[in-house]
Amino acid sequence: MAGIRKGANVHVLAVLAGLAIMGNAHAVSPPEASNVAAAPTPFLGGFLEESRVVYPLEMAGWTAGDEHRYDDQASGVSVGYARGEGTPGVLTVYFYPAGVLSPDAFTDAAAAVWEGIAEARRGDGGSAAMGDLEPYASPSRPGAPGYIGSLSFENEHGAYHSAMALLLDRLYFVKARLSIDAREASLAETGETLRRIMDALEARLVISSTGACWHVDPLDIPGAGAVSGPDGHLAGCDGEAPSNPEVGEGMREIRFEYRALPTAGAEPPRRPRAKTGKSR
Repeated sequence: MAGIRKGANVHVLAVLAGLAIMGNAHAVSPPEASNVAAAPTPFLGGFLEESRVVYPLEMAGWTAGDEHRYDDQASGVSVGYARGEGTPGVLTVYFYPAGVLSPDAFTDAAAAVWEGIAEARRGDGGSAAMGDLEPYASPSRPGAPGYIGSLSFENEHGAYHSAMALLLDRLYFVKARLSIDAREASLAETGETLRRIMDALEARLVISSTGACWHVDPLDIPGAGAVSGPDGHLAGCDGEAPSNPEVGEGMREIRFEYRALPTAGAEPPRRPRAKTGKSR
């Protein structure tokens, strides 16, 4: 498959791509009288009511630090990783809801994120040389589509090599961004480092959601990039009622408790609720 060039739009619009598809194509309506119009179930607070993401505190030599929960619930949570004092590199991993996307819609979402990175570099007054996005497949999640790309950029602090990976996994976007001083690693080495990080992350990552997604049959979604779980439901949707996955040693849990918003617009920020297993 040929790589795709950077497209248009920004990070948050990748989220909106998922919301649009879920809202238009796969809403679930409750039983009601035939003379009353059915109200579609909202994506967040309906199709997805709660989610649990359990991620490793250490992977491929990187150690997790602080979490940041974005004000808009659709933008999810980011986790910063570091390799220790004096070790070059900045790594951030993002988890945010995607829903069910067709292959074309996911490609558009990845292109939007890629273009958002280019726009951010231009907005900072720096320069960036953007490569192509290429397909990425996790050995642990072979059915989950993904893209990875590398870029080099300069700003007032110096020259850097960077890479971005985006995976559509169990109804969520899993995105990672790595930047390293250009003197410490080549562009190719930076891309390969991020690939190894994603492989290590996906080998241990748990994503479990509950809500009206439990009533969606993957066979009713022609052409979508949804993967059926072993029980015949959407992969990543594990029931109608909330459940708590096991949080093992060296793992940390993020809880998402979504609520349907009555009107468009940003909601008040909520503090993240995390449960952490014992560190190794």
